[in-house]
Parts: sequence; structure tokens; C-alpha cells
Amino acid sequence: MCAGRVDFAWLEEGQGPLLLLLHGFPDSAHTWDGVRPRLASLGYRVVSPNLPGYAPTERPANYRYSTVEVAKDLLALGLALSDGPFVLVAQDWGCEVAYAMCTLFPEHIERFVAISLPHRAAYELSLEVAWTARHSPYFKFWPWAAARVRRDDFAYLDELVQRWSPEEDKDLDPMEAIKNMMACPGVVEATLEYYKNLQLFTPRVFKTPIPVKTLLLGGESDRCVPQRFYFKADAGFSGSYRVQLVPGGHFMQWEHEDELVEAVTAFLAEPPEPSVEERAAADRARTEQALARVAAGEGEPPAHHIPGSWAGGLSLQPVKQAFEFVMSTDDYTKEHRAAAGSAVFKAHPGVRSTFITDMAGLDFVFSAPPELLDRIQDGHPGFGCLGLNNTELLDGVVPALVARGEEHAKARALVVRCLQARLDAFEPSCLDLLHHGPPMLRGRKPGDAVSFNDALNQGVLALCFRWLFGLDASPEGADVVAWLHGCFGMRSDESLSNFLASKLGRLKYGPKAATKLLSQEILSQIRQASTHPVFEAIAEELSIPGEDVAAHLLFLTTFNATGGTVTTAFPALAQLSVDKEARRWLQGELDDFDGDLSDLDRLPNLHDFMLESMRLFGRPRQYYRRAMQDLRVPVSVGAPVFVPAGTTLVLVATLARQDRTVWGEDAAIFDPYRFGRRPELRERVHSFGPPTSAPNQFGCVGGELGVAAVLWKALVGGMARRRDWKLEPWPEPDVDALAGVVPDELEWIRT
Repeated sequence: MCAGRVDFAWLEEGQGPLLLLLHGFPDSAHTWDGVRPRLASLGYRVVSPNLPGYAPTERPANYRYSTVEVAKDLLALGLALSDGPFVLVAQDWGCEVAYAMCTLFPEHIERFVAISLPHRAAYELSLEVAWTARHSPYFKFWPWAAARVRRDDFAYLDELVQRWSPEEDKDLDPMEAIKNMMACPGVVEATLEYYKNLQLFTPRVFKTPIPVKTLLLGGESDRCVPQRFYFKADAGFSGSYRVQLVPGGHFMQWEHEDELVEAVTAFLAEPPEPSVEERAAADRARTEQALARVAAGEGEPPAHHIPGSWAGGLSLQPVKQAFEFVMSTDDYTKEHRAAAGSAVFKAHPGVRSTFITDMAGLDFVFSAPPELLDRIQDGHPGFGCLGLNNTELLDGVVPALVARGEEHAKARALVVRCLQARLDAFEPSCLDLLHHGPPMLRGRKPGDAVSFNDALNQGVLALCFRWLFGLDASPEGADVVAWLHGCFGMRSDESLSNFLASKLGRLKYGPKAATKLLSQEILSQIRQASTHPVFEAIAEELSIPGEDVAAHLLFLTTFNATGGTVTTAFPALAQLSVDKEARRWLQGELDDFDGDLSDLDRLPNLHDFMLESMRLFGRPRQYYRRAMQDLRVPVSVGAPVFVPAGTTLVLVATLARQDRTVWGEDAAIFDPYRFGRRPELRERVHSFGPPTSAPNQFGCVGGELGVAAVLWKALVGGMARRRDWKLEPWPEPDVDALAGVVPDELEWIRT
């Protein structure tokens, strides 16, 4: 059966709800031959597939054997074989994949039995771990590992089994069947690809606690993993988790079938964890009880019924959490949401905030008028815990987006009218980027390498400087990134944390002499541009000092243009570089394109690719608002949440757009084809922030004027249509990573 991208082969027995058995390495589906019929006798349909790459399961061409990719395909198999949530039992490498399944798709897993391998939360760097797991870096890095595995009738596999399960008699010895399977062409290479794609440090997918009811069975004589790790792994779970030691080594399904089946049988007989609906109903009941006490003049203030916590005045937690939130927004939010058990919760990353993390909340925030939600009015320009701390790089000017009240409205009006005044120059600048690519990548010879992020930033800056100022020279991408770091810093609403945050921020990112000099050079360049008198005249009409115009436009071309374009194009193009199917899909549409910008904007595949990029990687990631009156914030599942006036709300848009109630079970997966299957979803993305039809002034200026999407498509379309480049090291798209891809430093290579 083909499930996901893999044609699976499996063994099965019994009828009833699905129980899926996942094997490890070196192993196969036959490892469960003694266990499978006994579990089937409990009333289950017990299926043991060969994992992708393990014959006779297919070994797809260009398949990436990463934990997440294999987890997606095994989930697809489970869903195809079951009518509802199913039971997982996994051993060794099967556990690594199963942990990812339970993290990404917990609603489909009824309960989970892990055998011999603890959750990644338990691991630590030590000489003991380096020694017991010495095979992992060997398989990952040694180019001749496959030849070593095959040598002397796969003697190395016998060595591993003996090392991990010393002096264990076996009820079942499947090594002959395993060796026969490994002898099939390409199987050894495929099985070692799991190790080559293994992240040696804890992957982001394992930083969200697992809510699935879990039992870990550890062999008393297992020498593969230190036994203490079994008990340390509870940090990886928000649901029920316990450890049970049983006789046996690493392969207890071969060695002690009776004890294994007995433990699994007892676990399956235990009552289930409360469902998501039951937990939501309990949360609603507690909320209504809290509100009833408040209405009766009893109990705590209204905000206290929202789960989560805020730090006290002398705590340093706000500054610590501020750095975590800015550097790993989605991971931070997922961890706190899982702990709170709610889509709306309290946390304290720099400033006291009530988080909103689903699509119902996103729609509410994006559409609410200023009478309900307005900008934070605390007198400090910035975005919540990220403050504009160094206006000296902007000659003391506070630009649109970070300004407050009327100052924001005037600055935004200036930007809109300046862009409108130069719309005629936009098309030729954009077509140059589409047809010739970013300037840093032009004229490169085969083998030349360039920082990909710098090239994209410089490409957008070059377009903006040519378009707005008529200038052929523009700042280097790396210089502008350093300049932006110099402008911003961390802040907190707690005095001690705020003091520490400002000092640490200036030490790490504060403006250096070279950054200040660069700022003055760019401002001077803008003021001397032939278009500047037109902009000054517009400023005069708006009662904005003429000398401030250059700073407003510098911020526009750097923070706004690169932030809205490059931060989403970078992970999208990284995805494209490893997804040959999507690359061909776009190239088929772009190969013969020779139209104008309106034609470019109508290309359906490129548009859907942009929508998916904006959905998962769109900026800003978070939107701060102040509740101007008592509100009931809607949620996708459950009753609206009461929020009192004055509350600081932060919508984490990238996480809200992973809401499965709207986007489906694959909400966290980059899939540009979803809009072809469900066209109604196109209206739910809201590219470049709140829709321009919303009754507020929070929407993207470039989106309002119709230039933001076209600029993005020119940049990405120009790169996608070319076949003579690749990225190194091999990028792994990660919707939760700060840059949307791991690693975040990539080199563009001319091939």
C-alpha cells in the first residue's frame, strides 16, 4: 500500500482497532513474529511494517530519511489502516520515529509503548553516551560505513546485537532474516541514511512535550542506553508517562516475549487519558466557575482564570524568557501552550502577555477595530519585548510600525504617499530582479559560493534603492542586518529584568562605530537622491520635518522590505532546493514566462507557493495589541476566553496558522498543493499581515499598494526558474526554527 510517499510492505494478524508495531536497527518487521499473534489475540489488528528503505518496503528515489519525514509517512499508513486513533508500540529507531508521531500528531495516537529508547529530553553530553552510542557518529560521518556493515556476512550487525544485549538467550533469533534483507540492493545505504539525517543535538520537534499516554519499557541488561535516561525522560511528556524495567537487553521482543506481552497487555487495559474535548470541557467549567465567583464579588481578579503565570518584580525570568521568545518563537509558544493546555494562556517573555495561538484568535485580532484592540500605549517604541532602543541610528526618528498613536498614523501616511509617488518605477526594477536575480549572484562561475541570506537581502535592497531613490548603489545585505541588530534590543516591564536586558542587548548587538558610520552614509545617500525633494514636499504636507524623511525611508527599505520578503523567501527557497517535485512544478510555469508584473501575479502555482510560505514563515511572527475594553476572545475549540481591559495580547501568527481545525492534520507541513485541493483556504492566509480591508491601520503598506506580493514573487520566481544552483549544507525546513530552516547559515553554490 502506498501511504504518504512510500509503498509499504507489512505483516499483520487479527481484527479490531489498529496496533502498529515499529522496528528498529538492525531489524525488520519479522522482529515481532513472536509478539504479533499474542497481541492480536487481545482484539487488535496488529500490523508490523518494514520502515522506509527496509526491503520489501519501497526505497523511494531522493527520499530523505529524517525522523520527521518518516513519521509523516508512517502516520499516513496508520490513518489508511484505521478508523480512528491507534496504538503505537515501537523499539529502537522505531521509537525515535514514534516520538515524532506523538509530538506532531497526538490526536491520532491513543497510547504509546516505547521499548529500549528514551525521549530525546533525557539525553546529555557525556563520555558514557559517546561510548555507548559510538555507532551513531560512525554511521553518520564515515563514508565507508556501508562497506563495513556488509563485510564478513554482516558481522558488524552481530557485534552490535551482542554489545547491546550481552549474554541474553533469545526466544526468537531473526538475524538470518535481517541479513537476507540487508543483502538486497540499496538496503544498507537506505538504513544508514536514518543515521546520516540524525540530528545529534535535540531536534526542535522533540522540544514540545508529548500529551499521549506513554509507557517506556527498559531492558534491565540493555547496554545501548544508560538506564538513568529512562527516568529523566519525563521532561518530554505533558501526558501520563511511566517507566517499567523488565528482564532483557535491547531487543526484549526477541529475548523475553512473555514479560513484554504481559507489560503491554496490562498497559492497554488501563483507562485512557481524557480526550481533547473532555479536557476542553473541564477547562470551560473551571473558567465559568472562576467568572461566577468574580461576578459574585468573590475570588481572584478576572485575568487569573487564564492558565499560565507572570513573574514577580525582582525575577530575572522575564529577560530570560524574552531572549527565548525572540530567538525561538514557535518552540517557546508551543512549550507554554502545552503546559497551559489552552490556546489562550499567560506568559512573561519580557512583558506580561496573554498569548493567542489559533486561527479563531488570529481572525479576531486581524479584524478588530481600534475601539477593541489598539497598539500598546506604554510610551516605548517597539514590539513587546523587542524595543527600538537605539534611535541614534535613525537620527532620533521613530518610524512607522514602532511609533505610537498619531505619530504612527503620520509616519504610515508618509510611507504610503512616497511609495505611490514612485509606483511607475517599480515594474522595471522588479523585472530586473526577476530576470537577472540578486546582483550578488550574477556572473558567478561554477563552484562559486555566496552567503544565501546576504544575497537575498542585498537583492531586495538593490531593488528598493533603484525603485525609490533611482540609485544603482545599495548597502550590502550583511551590513544592513548588523544595522538592524544595532537598532533593536530586549526590554521588560520589570525594572530589574529591563536593566539587565538593555545591558545585555547593547553588549551583543549595540551600535558599533562602523554601524553608526554606515547609517550616516546611507542617510546622506538618500538625501542626495534625485527623488528626495518629492518626498520632502509630501512630508511638509503631513507636518513631518523634512530632515526626518530619509530615516523613515531607510527603515522602510531595510526592516519592512527585507523583513517582509527575505524572511519568508529564505526558507521557501531552501524548501525548494531539496524538493525536486515542487521545483519542477514551479519551473513548468516559469520557464517560458516573459510577461509583465500583472501576468506574474496571476501565475497560480507561484501564488500558491507564496501563500504556503506566508502561512508557515510569514512575518511578523507576533502581533502585540492592548485590549481597550473587556473582551471575549474566540478560540477554535471551546468557549471564548474572557480578557479584561488593559491586557496585553500577543498573537503568534505562525503558530495560529498551524491550527489543525482549519488547515487539517498536516497543518505543520509545508505543502503548497493544499490550495489546489481546498481553494477556500487561499482567503485564510492573510499574506503580509492583517488584510487591508480591516478597520485599523495595522495592515502592510506594501500589501495595500499591491507591491509586496509582486516583489516576493519576482525574487522567488527568478530563483525558482533557474536550474544552476544548490544550497549547502543540505537544508532541513523547520517551521518552528527562527529562520524556518536548519541550519540557518546556507551557501548558494553555482553548479
